[in-house]
Amino acid sequence: MKKMILASMVVVATIFTGCEVSSSEDEKVTSCDMNSAFWEISRHTCIESKDQSYISNYCREEMADIKDADQEDQASAVTGTGCSGGAKKTCDNMLLDGVPITIYAYDESSAKDACEQLLSSL
Repeated sequence: MKKMILASMVVVATIFTGCEVSSSEDEKVTSCDMNSAFWEISRHTCIESKDQSYISNYCREEMADIKDADQEDQASAVTGTGCSGGAKKTCDNMLLDGVPITIYAYDESSAKDACEQLLSSL
């Protein structure tokens, strides 16, 4: 009987030790929502990843490029806490500079592009 109890305790301890506890911190994503309108063609894409530092830097560089080109009235890049719903196309598990991202396309033109083409346009 003692051996049965001891074996049960070992099994229970193994189960609890093997469980991985994830916090909501692990689930947070950072996004970069990018809009542009050139020659009456609107493009709206958004990328998101759990790598907050990479996405924040990427979005900051995109906005700096927009400002350098003096196109703030035609384009934007805004850092956020996740891309909005309503995307016409979603590309999961893409790698941008080795960082896993998800790409969301909201306009018709972007939604027609293959995921690899959307990735190469970033």
